[in-house]
Amino acid sequence: MKVIFYQKLIFYSGVVIFFSYPIVNPIWFYL
Repeated sequence: MKVIFYQKLIFYSGVVIFFSYPIVNPIWFYL
C-alpha cells in the first residue's frame, strides 16, 4: 500500500507542477 501511495503522490505532484509551471516560471529563473 505504501508503494502505491508514494507512486500516486509523485504522480499528482508532477501533474500539479506541470500545470502550475507557467505560473511559477519566473521563480524557476531565480532558483
